[in-house]
Amino acid sequence: MMFGLSGSPWNGAWRKNRQEVGTLTKLVSLDLSNNNLDGKLPPTLSNLTQLRDFDVLGNSLTGSIPSTFGQLEELTSLSLSLNLLNGSIPSTLKQLQNLTRLDLASNQIQGHIPLQLGNLTWLSHLDLSNNLLIGVIPSIFGQLVMLNELNLGSNQIGGSIPVQIGNLTSLMSLYLRNNSFSGSIPFQIGALTQLQELYIELNQINGEVPVLFGENYWLEILDLSYNNFTGILHKELATIAIINFSYNSFDFSQDIAMESQLPNYCSFKFEQDSLIGCNTPNFTSCRSVPQTSNIKHLLLIALPVTCIILFVTILAIFLSARRIKRRKIEELTAKNGDLFPIWNYDGKIAFEDIIEATQDFDIRYCIGTGAYGSVYRANLSSGKVVALKKLHQMESQNPSFD
Repeated sequence: MMFGLSGSPWNGAWRKNRQEVGTLTKLVSLDLSNNNLDGKLPPTLSNLTQLRDFDVLGNSLTGSIPSTFGQLEELTSLSLSLNLLNGSIPSTLKQLQNLTRLDLASNQIQGHIPLQLGNLTWLSHLDLSNNLLIGVIPSIFGQLVMLNELNLGSNQIGGSIPVQIGNLTSLMSLYLRNNSFSGSIPFQIGALTQLQELYIELNQINGEVPVLFGENYWLEILDLSYNNFTGILHKELATIAIINFSYNSFDFSQDIAMESQLPNYCSFKFEQDSLIGCNTPNFTSCRSVPQTSNIKHLLLIALPVTCIILFVTILAIFLSARRIKRRKIEELTAKNGDLFPIWNYDGKIAFEDIIEATQDFDIRYCIGTGAYGSVYRANLSSGKVVALKKLHQMESQNPSFD
């Protein structure tokens, strides 16, 4: 038997009959996602011993995860994300040996990650992000060789990244962002041949970037921004489609030495200021270095002239942009008035203004993250400074949030 009320306003019936749900012992699938359910998960759910899929994503459930969930030994998918659950992750979940998907993201779950989760060897998706977890990643996680996605982002997890993660040969996405990880990246991660996305930004990682990342054919996204990385950047990293190494301490003096050592000097390029620092190298293409003295003399003449022309051009663009911006503000004020009065509100203009003010919700403008979304600071063109919340993707698809 399957039962689903996804996206339905079923809160009244839930409050009245939540204990009776445990009498539906023939259920194999129960989907109550994206409702307005509140209160606690009833312990009687443990009576549904044939249940394979249980989903209450996107509600307002409180309390802790019942330890009796360990009795649902037929479960293959358990999704409790985007609620207000607290307490710790029960170690009894280790009994769910058939579990392939465990999603506890965006709650208020506390404590350490239980070592026992490392025994769920059939897991392909594990998401514990956006909680209040502390401690370290258990080294026993190296046994989760079926994992395709591991998301531990936005917690308070620290310590070093365990080398055992290098055993997760099926891993395609790894999210460790916004924690307190330290130490260096173990080179074993660079050898994960299936890895496509790696996010380690907003931590305290140091050392050099493993050259193996550039030799991974499948890696498409690498974000190591806001850490303490040092050393040089290897030309092999230029094979990665999307990279962000901003706010680190790389040594860019090395690319000058390379010019005299290599017949083909590989330059580095980072688009959209994704790399912050002096003497920022150009990172996407290799070019031949001129060797003749004639070309060097030509550069001595051409460079100053080019700089003067460039300065005049930039100055003209700057003055023109100021005039255009002043005119835009005047037009916006005349057309849209104040942002906040309802009778004078133009949603499209307001949205465009917010996108411009936050640079498409760039992380630099994020001032807080909660269970339902992230809060951004926006300095609008009208001069007003506002705080606005961007809902998580799952919530933005929920009609009840419209």
